[in-house]
Amino acid sequence: DAVAILNVVAVLKMTGKKCAEARIAVGGGLPAPVRLTAIEQELAGKTLDAALVESVAGKVAGMIEPTSDIRGSAQYRKQISGVLVRRAIEEAYRNAKGREL
Repeated sequence: DAVAILNVVAVLKMTGKKCAEARIAVGGGLPAPVRLTAIEQELAGKTLDAALVESVAGKVAGMIEPTSDIRGSAQYRKQISGVLVRRAIEEAYRNAKGREL
């Protein structure tokens, strides 16, 4: 059985080129799933571009407190959290707009 080291989900509601609403959550490797409301608020009302997404992704590690277990250390989970959030936002954007950031 494959078990994820960390799970991330992102849902975007776009109005034209702007993010009208964002929902982002991280789970797995944490005591309970966590919504990243500060990042959601930072994205809302803004035109999404690679620089903005990279900026918010860089803040994720400071917002979660993962645990260590046989699948991965807390430090590693913090390190990859921003990468996974960036990828989830990019995929949600492609799904919403049908193109790359």
